[in-house]
Amino acid sequence: MQLTEIIIDAKSAAKRGLWTPYAWHAFVWKFFTREKSRNFIFRLDAVDAGFRVYALSENPPENLESADFKMRTKQIPETFLDRKRYYFKIRLNPVRVVKAEKDGVPRKNGARKIVPKDRLRDWINEKFSNNGMRILEDSDDGLEISPIRIENISKANNAGAKIASVDVSGVLEVEDKDKFVNAFRNGIGREKTFGFGMLILK
Repeated sequence: MQLTEIIIDAKSAAKRGLWTPYAWHAFVWKFFTREKSRNFIFRLDAVDAGFRVYALSENPPENLESADFKMRTKQIPETFLDRKRYYFKIRLNPVRVVKAEKDGVPRKNGARKIVPKDRLRDWINEKFSNNGMRILEDSDDGLEISPIRIENISKANNAGAKIASVDVSGVLEVEDKDKFVNAFRNGIGREKTFGFGMLILK
């Protein structure tokens, strides 16, 4: 697996129109246009005077050098995933698919509902358990959960589709290595297209 870091300052990001999750997805996708389908996951964070993107991919990205961002890629050693415990950070889309009815008839795909605040911790633990991990809530770092945020997917104003996000950090213990490795490679949960589900481990 290849880990790529892209650093871009706020002024350059604004010139490129990088205001929404959809715009950032399109920006990252440009580095992987040789692929037949999306084979990367990514995470976006605000840093001093700009933004940082981490992208995890099977193949190295195209090197699209530009004066307005810095980019570097390194290969992740296979032994990195051999450890039992890791400190982690992850951004998740906290929604459940629930049965919904129209005129008394269940809808085929159900409806997505944001996880209530009082059930969020259990929902997070369930996600990790399903992916071969256990969160060590009694560790020194504990389990930190940010407030749920709502933002527009494709427009910078109040119109358009919206998406929910929550940042989670703490210490995890690997219980099923195969499931854990799959989660690391492919991410956890929904909306990976918009920068969700990537495990940052150290």
